[in-house]
Formats: sequence, structure tokens, C-alpha cells
Amino acid sequence: MQVGVRPMLALVVAGASVAWLGVGDGSASERAVRLHWAGVTAGDSAGAGWRAIARIGVPGKFVVMQSVAVAGAADAWAAGFAGRRGARLGRPVMEHWSGRVWRRVMVPGTAVTAFDRGPLGPSTIVGASSARNVWVFNQLTGAWLRWNGDRWRHGRLPAQAGSVATAVTAELVLARDEVWAFGGSVYRNGHSDPYAARFDGRRWLVTPMPRVPNLLVSAASAVSPGDIWATIGYGGQVFFPPQANGGALARWNGSRWRLEPLPARFGRSGDPTSIAARSGHDLWVGGGIAGRSLDLTEAAARWNGSAWRVARVPAARTKADCVLRSVVPYRAGLLGLGECFSNLNPGHLWSRLWRLSADTWSGPSRPHLAGTEPVFLDLASADRAGAVWATGYAGNVGIIALAGPVPQ
Repeated sequence: MQVGVRPMLALVVAGASVAWLGVGDGSASERAVRLHWAGVTAGDSAGAGWRAIARIGVPGKFVVMQSVAVAGAADAWAAGFAGRRGARLGRPVMEHWSGRVWRRVMVPGTAVTAFDRGPLGPSTIVGASSARNVWVFNQLTGAWLRWNGDRWRHGRLPAQAGSVATAVTAELVLARDEVWAFGGSVYRNGHSDPYAARFDGRRWLVTPMPRVPNLLVSAASAVSPGDIWATIGYGGQVFFPPQANGGALARWNGSRWRLEPLPARFGRSGDPTSIAARSGHDLWVGGGIAGRSLDLTEAAARWNGSAWRVARVPAARTKADCVLRSVVPYRAGLLGLGECFSNLNPGHLWSRLWRLSADTWSGPSRPHLAGTEPVFLDLASADRAGAVWATGYAGNVGIIALAGPVPQ
């Protein structure tokens, strides 16, 4: 089993470096070197339809592209960081898709300095609803950057009463006056509670979540601004690995958060790490469920508006904790990103892909890009034609990959 969320969140307070994700030094935003880029007709051929659209490197450092968000077919954003192994400080790396090519996004030094401030440097997630409403969050400090179409602004999320730090693990950017940040509030004794804050177009306000001790919000999905669902667990992310100690599900009704039933296998000995709310009566929760060995394997459950059905994901047991890290619409079904955290080699992880069609999960397939096997960390639907963006890394190089037709 992996280290639980409580000691991992304690690292946010203490400022210790984390396993292989020691990040590099530097005093300005990283000038990423595009080792390979592809326009609308180029790109690496790949198994299962995947191809690398951008490979991003920084000389002497490694690059991890952690998150991707889509505002339109010709408007997508990717965020990550560059660093040196074993060091503490890193710098964010951001890219923008214009419909033809991914290009580096430069952020003014004052904003980058404020965003980076913290003992571990940036671990970034991005969300966007339009080209004039882009938000980037530092997972380890609660700092944010906002692009309004003209300039970058920066700030920090409000802290929950009594907490000493805020970790950010998920976001929802629905409109200019409807932005959410989710994660965990960390207290001086190392304990934590789920965290949610909402931006109403003028300011951020904490919206109290049901108290589920020592867990955080791992993912969120919206049917509408007044109907939002959030999984509560250990995270299933690089800095917040999964653990088989159970989780919960919360729903926002427009005025408050309430706990909702979750299948017992998730709630007691699993870890819910992803969610896709297609309507109020069509909800998928993904994550991992523990077997006798207590190792997690990918699992999913569907809510039809009145009852849950746990759907079998045909995953073989491994010496790793494997969860569905991301679940996104794909053609007539869903595409699930399985993330496996090795129990034999701490810090080592790999990814695999699952497909849902006619309520049946199939797979896995391992992503393959022109001779290399990348680790994918996030997925996002690129357009209504069924294309999907993925971000991650291969070796020391950040990866932005695509399955399906190039969105334009």
C-alpha cells in the first residue's frame, strides 16, 4: 500500500522533498524547448490511435505535464512543471493549443514568483471555460494564476478556519463567475479535511464540505452550476497516491454540500479518485477497490438516479495500487485512465487505458508513442467528435498526446 493522505499532506506543511519529484532551481518561468511539435497533419503514430502532438523539454531538467483543460476545439491549455531531481524548487511550464499547434505560454515574473512561493515549488492543475477565463492552481500551496484574455493575475485561495495549508487536487471552471477549487485543508497536527472554495466573479469563498477526517476531494464533475458531484478519498495523484481505506461522495445542490451514498466496496475499502456526471441520473465514479492483498485495482460504479451498480473492470492483480485516475466521455461511452503506483518500487508509476462501451469496460491498453511508453497523468475531451487530449511524460520530456482527429 502507498503512503496515506495524512503524511502526504504533512509534507505540504513541512516542506520535505517528495520521492522522484524533486524539482529544480531557477528564478523565472521555464523557457521550455519544444523537442517536437506537430501541426494539424503531423504527429507520431501510436498504438490505440494515440500520437504525440508536443514533446516539451528543458535542458538539464525533467518536465512533467500534469494537467490539461479544454475550452474549445481550438482552445486548450496544458500545465506542468520542470525541475531537477533531488532539488526542492521548480518552475511551471504552460502550453496553449490554438487549433494548429501547442505554443509556450509566458507568465510575468511577478506572477510566477507569487505562484511558486512555497517549499516544494509548483505542482500545477489547469482549468478553462474560454480563452478569457483560464485558471492555474498550485496543488501544494493554494496559489492561483488567472488569465482574463488581457493579463495574468495572481492570488491565493482562502484557508479553511484553523488550517495552516491548503492542497488543491481538482478544479471546475464553468464560467467567469462560477469557478471551483477542491482539495484538502491541512492542520498543524497533520490531520486534514475536504476543502472546496467557489469564485463568484468577485472573490473566493470557502464552501464548507462534510467533514470526512483525513481525506480530501479527489475529483469533481458538474451537471450544472447547481448540481455538482465530488469524490472524497486519497487523491490518486502523484503527490497524493491512493490508499485502500475508503472514501465518500458529496453533492452540491446550489446552496450546500451533502454526503450521498457510495457503493460499500468504495466507501469501506476502496478509493474513489474520478467522476463523470453526465446527468443527474447518469453518474460514473471511478477509482480502485482492494482485494485480499489490500492492493487496489481499477473499479467503476454507475448511479442511474435510484441505485448503484458496480461495473467490473477486467484488471489483473499487480503489486501496485491501481485506480481510475480520470474518466472522460469518449465516442458513445467513456475512456478511463488507469494509474498504477508500484508497491515494490516507491515513486514508480505507469498508466493504462480502459474503454467503456454499452456499459461494459474493456482493456487495458498501454499508451505507446513512437518507441516510448509514456506515463499519462490527465485526460480531457478535446471536442464532440470523440478526440481526447492526454498529458504526462516520457523519460525527462513532457508529453501532450491526442487520440482521434485533430480538433480545430
